[in-house]
Amino acid sequence: MTIANDLTAVVVTRHGHGTTALTIDGLHRQSVRPGRVLVADIASPDRVAERLSTDSRVEHIRIDQLVSRQEARRRCLEEVDTELVLLLDNNMLLADGAIDAMLAAAAETGAVQVGPLVATRGGSVHYSGGVFERARSLSSLGRRIASRRQDAGGQFLTPVEEIQGGRKKIEFVESHCGLARTEALRRPGVLVEGMHNAHTMC
Repeated sequence: MTIANDLTAVVVTRHGHGTTALTIDGLHRQSVRPGRVLVADIASPDRVAERLSTDSRVEHIRIDQLVSRQEARRRCLEEVDTELVLLLDNNMLLADGAIDAMLAAAAETGAVQVGPLVATRGGSVHYSGGVFERARSLSSLGRRIASRRQDAGGQFLTPVEEIQGGRKKIEFVESHCGLARTEALRRPGVLVEGMHNAHTMC
């Protein structure tokens, strides 16, 4: 097991709180682990908050108000002092070697963001990265509107074993699970309210 001291994981309690412990356990079973794990605890029940506050593997950031995931991520980013950050929702379970593979992709390609293939529990594609296609129309303000395609690495619900090839160049990553350079996430217009999950890490 190796500690990646240039990586901080930010786990956001987005869904049912019962999966939070599984997500944290999964992070600590990786062959390469983040140097720090911050948990943005968005108004979880007292029993969950108590468990998180006593878990020595994480830094518990309690947010008593019901804020958006984006606001929770922004608050955690204020505490991040590493070059890289892994955003992870609390219902995401990482496959063995996932962090190592994402770090390798970032190092070898110089990518600002890296997104894994996200699969459902049943083994089919949920999300595989997206691309913007050329502008096709004008908005009422005269701006070009580019269409978005969210299946750059494989069609939604395709069985994972049918996916061909390895890395693909993409232009946006779902923030359910994605690695990014911290400074890129701090730029205006990245973690903004009101954007669909798939477009929160453009």
